[in-house]
Order: sequence, then C-alpha cells, then structure tokens
Amino acid sequence: MARARVKDRRVTFPDGSFVIEWRDHALPARALGHEEAARRLERLLRRGHPTNRARVERELAEARAGRGPTLFHELTGIITERTAPGTLRFR
Repeated sequence: MARARVKDRRVTFPDGSFVIEWRDHALPARALGHEEAARRLERLLRRGHPTNRARVERELAEARAGRGPTLFHELTGIITERTAPGTLRFR
C-alpha cells in the first residue's frame, strides 16, 4: 500500500482512497446496542409506510429481546457497504 498523507486528521492515499480508523469503539458499540436499535425502530414504526409495518414490528420485537443487529452493527454495515474493503478499521 502506498504511503498515506495525514492532513486535518484525515488519512488519504495518493490514489484518493482513505481509511476510517475508529479508535475506542467499545463504548459506542455498547451505547448503540439493542436498546438504541429498539428506539430507532419505534420511531420508524410511528413514521414509516404502512407496508413496512409488519417487518419493523418483527425487528422491534427482536431488538427488545436483545437479538438481531444493533444500531452499531447497522452503522458499521452502512460504512463497509459504501466504501472499499478494508476502509473501516477498529483500534
């Protein structure tokens, strides 16, 4: 890999690629757990389209039971889906 240049706390490489280095991620992982996922799903249930209601209710029941993806997993999933492999690194 080419040598990175650090500017304003952003790490970029000559080819324009970048790395997101998430340090001390354990605290946000706990804070964005199943309880927070349930809160988000409750908001979606109130505002969402009626055709999505059954799916959101199932996901809400799972989150309340401490199962299924957490909000942290959803967030990191969005980042990894929309960036190149290896972009998101945990330290």
